Amino acid sequence: MEAVGRLKKTGKEVVLLARGGIEPYGGKILKHAQSIGLKVRDVCIQRRLIDEDSNVICEDAFEPYFEALSHAGTGDILNLLFPIPHTFLKVIYRASDVVLANSVHEPFGLVDLEAMATGAVVFTGCSGEDYAMHLVNSIVLDSFNAEEVKFYIENLQAYDEEKKGIQAAARETAKQFTWDKVVRSLLRKLEYQTRVQGVV
Repeated sequence: MEAVGRLKKTGKEVVLLARGGIEPYGGKILKHAQSIGLKVRDVCIQRRLIDEDSNVICEDAFEPYFEALSHAGTGDILNLLFPIPHTFLKVIYRASDVVLANSVHEPFGLVDLEAMATGAVVFTGCSGEDYAMHLVNSIVLDSFNAEEVKFYIENLQAYDEEKKGIQAAARETAKQFTWDKVVRSLLRKLEYQTRVQGVV
């Protein structure tokens, strides 16, 4: 939120799409955003997307999502208050200038890889994403300092060719982490451990 606020102060038009969990902490974050002068808009979908049995009615139909975003009005933070199917997440990732996924709560970074597969420029944390290479296939943040986020966003805008290189490398990296390759690697590690421990 601080990075969005700092970018806005430089005169840049910034819109952050955010979807938090149900924890009370999300409310604190949004209140903080408002306290630093950011306009927060809640975005809801008017149509029913889930039937009585909790089945998604329109997994691949993007119209309700685009409709909700277009009717949200202007805001610095668009707080998405609806479940987002993976198919639409891919659209969001690809359309975004950057995807900020630097949570320390999910150190493997599956979200990072999903975003990288679309060619998004992903900002990761330094919490164990071994595949993330700074300025090669992603931006690896060294801190939780808003100024660092702002610096790299401005850099990407200034160096378009570097941004395109990161996007291309991100797609190639994601190809190395498809489920079949990950499972094969895991099985080899398990096989080694069974031998070391004498388990048949």
